[in-house]
Amino acid sequence: MKKGASSEIEFEKSSGNIFADLGLDNPGESLIQADLALAIAREVRERAWTQAQAAAVMGVSQSDVSNIVRGKLKGFSIERLTRLLGFLDCEVEVVVRSRHADVQFEVSTSTENVLRRSPPNIPFIPPIPVQVIVDPCPPLPKVRNG
Repeated sequence: MKKGASSEIEFEKSSGNIFADLGLDNPGESLIQADLALAIAREVRERAWTQAQAAAVMGVSQSDVSNIVRGKLKGFSIERLTRLLGFLDCEVEVVVRSRHADVQFEVSTSTENVLRRSPPNIPFIPPIPVQVIVDPCPPLPKVRNG
């Protein structure tokens, strides 16, 4: 460090969404995609599967699994990632909350009826619930009276 240089480090408080902090397009969607991809990566790791084994269960290519666990999510919509979690017997819960009132709306999806595709040499591991909180709602426009 140069003599007389300030030792203070400047920082900015995060909004809680790194994608918004970086000024990227669609930060809410990107954060949800990242959360879903992380859940897939954790499932694969906790089951001690190879990427090829995970790909066989989810019905995708090994390179798709590689891209997901590395966070390269171009071409992976929220819907597609949610469907892949279903093939891993995970339940995805979407919670929508109003910022302006004490109103809450919840949607829960079950994976009980999802066809379980698993190679016979891979043991079943009970699903880990995944919760995704969606909060991309813009404020409601003001309504003029008369």
